[in-house]
Amino acid sequence: MDRKGKFQGVKLGSLLLLIFLLCPFIIAFAQWEDAQITRLTENEFRNHLRSLTIGSDDKLFLIYRQNTTHVAGGPYKIFLMTKEKDQEWSEPQEIGDTSCHLGQGCEYSVTIDPQTEVMHLLYYEGGKIYYSNSQRENWEKDLIDSGYTYSGKLAFDSLGNVHLSLVKCWVSAGEHYVKYYYATNKSGEWVQQAISPDIFTGPYGYAACHWIEVEREGVAHIVYAGSYYYKHAWNNALGGTTWTTRYIPPPEVSDWYAVTDLSIDKNNQLHALVYASTQSRGYVFHYHKLISDTLFTQGEEIYNLGDPSWLFIDKDGDVHACGWRPGGIYYSNNTSGSWKDVAQIVDHTEYYSNLPFAFVVDLEGNGHAAFEGYYYPHGLEPDSSEIYYMVGSPTALPEVKQSKREDDFILSQNYPNPFNTTTIIPFTVTRSQVNGSQFIVDSPIPTTLKIYNIKGQVVRTLVNEEKWPGEYQVTWDGKNDSGKEVSSGVYFCRLKVGDLSETRKLVLIK
Repeated sequence: MDRKGKFQGVKLGSLLLLIFLLCPFIIAFAQWEDAQITRLTENEFRNHLRSLTIGSDDKLFLIYRQNTTHVAGGPYKIFLMTKEKDQEWSEPQEIGDTSCHLGQGCEYSVTIDPQTEVMHLLYYEGGKIYYSNSQRENWEKDLIDSGYTYSGKLAFDSLGNVHLSLVKCWVSAGEHYVKYYYATNKSGEWVQQAISPDIFTGPYGYAACHWIEVEREGVAHIVYAGSYYYKHAWNNALGGTTWTTRYIPPPEVSDWYAVTDLSIDKNNQLHALVYASTQSRGYVFHYHKLISDTLFTQGEEIYNLGDPSWLFIDKDGDVHACGWRPGGIYYSNNTSGSWKDVAQIVDHTEYYSNLPFAFVVDLEGNGHAAFEGYYYPHGLEPDSSEIYYMVGSPTALPEVKQSKREDDFILSQNYPNPFNTTTIIPFTVTRSQVNGSQFIVDSPIPTTLKIYNIKGQVVRTLVNEEKWPGEYQVTWDGKNDSGKEVSSGVYFCRLKVGDLSETRKLVLIK
């Protein structure tokens, strides 16, 4: 089998299309309709997903780790794959300092700045933490700290400055403690600031959780786990030393809670997912948005999303969430101001979907996701996990009906499809009944043929008149009603004859 052999993914299209046609305003899961899954790796070693990032031009960046032996915790390599819009995935490119990530006992955090396409890595070796990036010769490293650093995470502002959240841990008299720090290199040197007191974590300790997000101008937001509550800390400016801290309140009637993801939108609003355990209902997810410097909104419940969960904010500020639970990966969004019921987008019975999972939504509303897992039809190989890529196809066109009779009219598929400059759309108008009677007559019928974008907005009206029964065809030149060329992407052609309608998908590639 080809290393990039494509497998047909989740078959939600038919069911979702039926629901969509009957309920024209239910478009919650358009990002994943007709989703297809492609296997990106195929080898005998374990491959572990690290991140999936999307650039301003919809370029995708996927980073994964590959073990080089079958020994747990043994040496590994880090690889980058990229995908330009409407192109195939690149071949994997090894990245990083091989003297570190090929040595045992070395951990790392790696991400890419989509604005500059610079790769940034944090290395942890023996309690020490190092920083490097892809612009440096041989991935030369800076020693940031040597004080028992447990983990670190990266974020960037609009000027490309690097911001870190760090957590240090230690044991004193048999008790475990952690402390959180912020660091930036805006001055050319790494400067650290403690943003929390010493936090007692009990006699057994736990994995300290923290997230960092940065506003466009460089104000940093860090959410971290305390002894009993999660806290949100933010400074006053790029590299600012004045920090404000507040508690993130737990959901009502909860036994315990945890922040599972944090994201920031283009308007510098912070968004968080909170996972809570309740006695009456089990595990429940809540979504919060920071509406001022000191106030989060009351949590909105996302019922049955799964654990853990991931957030993504698209260009319009709409919030999307995915989560894992037995059965597969589930998705919801609040594009209309409230959260939709969750829907499965990866079937656990077909793909053994391992964690982690990452997803983004592009400028045209297409969903893109990556996960590591096993493909059941080829057998579950316990010593190997592969990286899979999934892409959906949106069909967010309102008011579409599926009540046409075969003898009323026919909308044929356009050709060519996909097309570059022009495409021909054939359709047929046939004889119709008069006021629903048994008499069939030849008479003109009100007919419209319109092009819609993925948001359901009319882009171009090609036909708007009464048509006599007969065969027709029109040409669309890829322009809107103002005569301007539209961008590449998915569009929909809708034919309406009388009270009946039919829709076809068009793909424009420039």
